[in-house]
Amino acid sequence: LKNDLTEVIVLTEDLVKYQAAAPTEAEQAAAESGRQSAAPAQHSRSSVKSVHTALVGRTCEAFFEQKWYNGEIKSVRRDERGQERCMVEFIGFSNQREFKVTDVRLLRPPHPAQCQPGTRCQAIFPEDGLWYDCVIT
Repeated sequence: LKNDLTEVIVLTEDLVKYQAAAPTEAEQAAAESGRQSAAPAQHSRSSVKSVHTALVGRTCEAFFEQKWYNGEIKSVRRDERGQERCMVEFIGFSNQREFKVTDVRLLRPPHPAQCQPGTRCQAIFPEDGLWYDCVIT
């Protein structure tokens, strides 16, 4: 039961961050009316702010060359077709690749109550991108 409640709390915190990054209805209406009065060539869909900006800095898994790799989301943008895309930098490697936001799986951060000194866990070592056993100090 405790683990279930912890998971609900983490998911709720993620939802609150996501909703805070999303534009309000008033902002969307103002953007729509501003676009209608301006020349269409001056505005593109890619200039509209992404609603997924809260994802920047989050760790994730991305499928690359038939394997899932751990990475960090570096930026989020909306492409010319209006699809949300994110730039992922692979942990332990020096390369980046762009993915559709829907093709990336977020790694959930542990709840602070689970990060007490002496707690055994696993962590990604950034120099090689591999998981290692460790103890929180």
